[in-house]
Amino acid sequence: ALVNGIFSLDHFIPWSVTAADESWNLIPTLKEINSKKSNNLPDFEKYGIAFTKSQFSYFNTFFFFNALCMLF
Repeated sequence: ALVNGIFSLDHFIPWSVTAADESWNLIPTLKEINSKKSNNLPDFEKYGIAFTKSQFSYFNTFFFFNALCMLF
């Protein structure tokens, strides 16, 4: 469990919709929120831009780190 079981990994787009367990679709969330969300799609007008920005940042970091590793 993440941070003493307070957090869990959640699918931003429900697994039942995408069947994607890829990192782009996983976000840390409070367990109670994850349970309440069920298979409902998130409000993209409210969360879509923030989700996209966080994923963009993640992939930039990931690819930058991999590029650094290739140098050594």
